[in-house]
Amino acid sequence: LLYVTSASDSMHNSQDVLRCISWDIPFQRKVESRTVLNEVRTAKEGDFPGFYDLAIPASCWIDERHFVASTTWHSQIKMVIVDITTGSVKELGSSDLWEKGSSVNVLSVDRINKNILIGVSSPNRPKKAFLGHWKKDTEVEWVAFDHQSLFKSAIVGHIHSIKWEVKKVATSTKSIEYIHLKPPQKERSPVLLYPHGGPHAVFTTSYMSQLAYLCLLGNHIVLVNYRGSTGFESEELESLCGRIGTQDVQDCMACLLDAINHKSVDDSRICVIGGSHGGFLTAHLIAQYPDTFKCAVLRNPVINLPTMYGTTDIPEWDVVEGCGMKAGSLGPKGLWLAFGENGVDLELNDERILRMFQVSPMYHIAKIKTPSLILIGKNDRRVPPTQGRELFYALQARGVPTRMLIYDDP
Repeated sequence: LLYVTSASDSMHNSQDVLRCISWDIPFQRKVESRTVLNEVRTAKEGDFPGFYDLAIPASCWIDERHFVASTTWHSQIKMVIVDITTGSVKELGSSDLWEKGSSVNVLSVDRINKNILIGVSSPNRPKKAFLGHWKKDTEVEWVAFDHQSLFKSAIVGHIHSIKWEVKKVATSTKSIEYIHLKPPQKERSPVLLYPHGGPHAVFTTSYMSQLAYLCLLGNHIVLVNYRGSTGFESEELESLCGRIGTQDVQDCMACLLDAINHKSVDDSRICVIGGSHGGFLTAHLIAQYPDTFKCAVLRNPVINLPTMYGTTDIPEWDVVEGCGMKAGSLGPKGLWLAFGENGVDLELNDERILRMFQVSPMYHIAKIKTPSLILIGKNDRRVPPTQGRELFYALQARGVPTRMLIYDDP
């Protein structure tokens, strides 16, 4: 029996630790639980960074000691084969049948016939199914199904006209990655800077219809995987805690500056868009770089950590991300009993309130002059609608062109 635990109880998303339980089938008396693969704290360039969002299909075993699964590996979802006796993790070979750098999701494994069913997609290729026959180690013989597209051929042709690449940008520690979608239009085009939420999440090279649509409208799309994104080793993931509002903002700007070097980018028309922590970054970017962006779109943005603390269903997020992992280190009873006996000390004090405010976009509110559209979910319990309202009222009071749309969540 395979199961996954979290490497960290402080963050809401961290590296996966793979564990296995085995027992003697005839009597089921002896039960052994062991770690197959622990977290990867550091990794060399190109090496396995550890399991993230490990997707183990219900049928995963290819033989008695190997299983096949999908995991986020930097800005890709990769297919891996794992040896539970040695803890060896190897990437299963790709194929000329799909684009290099595509994301691969393992759907099912047929142990008897040694077949693997996968779904493959990329920013300009909606997901398609392939069937592979496993021979040995990482050797697989792939065949494509006779795909009957759900789209009209003309639409598929337009989607295929999008160009994309994963690019690396150096930082003060390790390089980060961003995914650049390029429109088919030849003339200079606007660019949409798009940081993900979380902050411990990731953009992958999977197909996303909304991004393809925005790109086909004639926009460059820059999807930033800043330090703190999943898919990278634990030290890089944890480096963001206590540094939100600076490290992630700097990484977003580094990727943007790299992307606008492309000859078809119009650097006079830059928009930034993001939701949740991505909205937090959007607000920070238009505040800290007020002359860079022509417009901004913020969906359920985190604006003021001290005021969010008392209204969100995850107050520990404000403490861990705003003040650092040491502030959110756990007691033996875990995060969700934070205010109980032996729980985490998440109570506010003057020092924490000041720190949380200093990392908030509201700290820089007087610098914002970018026209903004704020989108709010009326019943959002994670990032309460009062966060977006704070931003709206503050910008309105300062004469910044701002519009707010409120949606009735289910």
